[in-house]
Amino acid sequence: MKTAVQQLIERIEKQIELSAHNKLGTNRTGDYRIGLNKALSFAFDALEAENKQIVSAYLSAIGYSGNCESHQMRMLDKRFLEQAEQYYNETTN
Repeated sequence: MKTAVQQLIERIEKQIELSAHNKLGTNRTGDYRIGLNKALSFAFDALEAENKQIVSAYLSAIGYSGNCESHQMRMLDKRFLEQAEQYYNETTN
């Protein structure tokens, strides 16, 4: 399932495409597309923040704190982070 941010990105990208090909039925200028591209940039920033929030929530839900500095713990950190990223990918696609 796509997140709201992913859906927003798709809608903005479609508007940019339609505007570039003058298929909106209006006389949109380059300034309009510049504004859409800026909005798209903000949406990608939000997508990155959303990813971090979901990963953080997943790690919190499994009781992971990640406070140890040993090599073994760093390897465990990497495994948990990979699992969290996998969870994000599975839930947002």
